[in-house]
Amino acid sequence: MQSNGKTRLAQLLSEAAEAHHHYETEVLKQVDNDWSGWYAEYLMQHGAADSLKEPLAIDQLASRLAEYAAAYEAQKPGGSWQDYYAELLGS
Repeated sequence: MQSNGKTRLAQLLSEAAEAHHHYETEVLKQVDNDWSGWYAEYLMQHGAADSLKEPLAIDQLASRLAEYAAAYEAQKPGGSWQDYYAELLGS
């Protein structure tokens, strides 16, 4: 079972995914190559800092998100990517 911090992060990541999809399709009208920076900004603006296991600046969080995306693709673990990222980031 996930802790409250990890559960909150997974929820925020899902919300960010929905918002980013809208951003890509309606605003950018193309693939966002800086998706991790967008997600990091969104997460921090929506309170993710309170659920992180360590303090991170936005650029540090963006780097971690990109790293976790590559690891998730390579490992193809069971479960959602949101839960995977939250497990690595959360308290």
